[in-house]
Amino acid sequence: MKKLFKLSLLALFLLSFAFQSSHTEPGKLGIGLTGGYLNASNDVHYVYSCDFKKSMDNFNQGGYFAGIVLEYPLGLGLGSSIITRLHFNSFSYNYYVDGASYPSLVDDGNGGYKTIYEHSNWDRAGNNSLLSLDLLPKIVIPFLKLGVFAGISVSYLIHNDYSEIYRLPSLFPLSYPQTQELINKGYRISYEENAIYYKEGEIPFKNDFRYAIKAGLNYDLNLGKFCISPFITMDFPLNDVVNGANTACPSDTNNIRTNLHWRITYYQFGIDLKYLF
Repeated sequence: MKKLFKLSLLALFLLSFAFQSSHTEPGKLGIGLTGGYLNASNDVHYVYSCDFKKSMDNFNQGGYFAGIVLEYPLGLGLGSSIITRLHFNSFSYNYYVDGASYPSLVDDGNGGYKTIYEHSNWDRAGNNSLLSLDLLPKIVIPFLKLGVFAGISVSYLIHNDYSEIYRLPSLFPLSYPQTQELINKGYRISYEENAIYYKEGEIPFKNDFRYAIKAGLNYDLNLGKFCISPFITMDFPLNDVVNGANTACPSDTNNIRTNLHWRITYYQFGIDLKYLF
């Protein structure tokens, strides 16, 4: 992900040299559409199952964003303006973990038994959709004609869901003592492929609002009354996906939520298409 971000920076610098003569005229108000690719970099240690003592670690997942943009000139020199974007963001993820190996005795076909080893595995899938408002003051570097902006981003979590699947070896349907307790907690069980435990819903104790400091670069290509602005951004999240103060597991699970955190850094690679007034 970091390599892709650096390559995008290089591309914008090269673009600024190649198209300096096409830079947007100063003082123009621009209104239009925005969209592109979104990469969600998850810095996470989140125990998603106290019952099975399973947690998530760092991962990346791609998605998209789309919305509207307004760039208002400030007239304070250096091509100063403020970029306002209202955009919808969406990404999904699938987190897979191999579990432990369990010995089991089976008929060896010769009147005896042999030991085989069966494995458990764990899948967690999720979907996240957010509505974000960015307020990004911008200046233009005179020689490079490259826009530099930094500001704040506030997001509201529109939709969040997850599903968990726990596949346990065939010996568990008969021997796993907590089966009825898990059913009481909302798990559904299938015995078609050994013992499979399902659970789905919304992340408990989630934070509906996300706050971040956001920065990036863009380059404006003036095409008559229109302006095309490729850009890259990254943000620094100021709060977690979940409210860690309310998510401790019961004490009988050996305090496995030590150092709970889950923050998501977004990288955006997009294009603004603006009409100039």
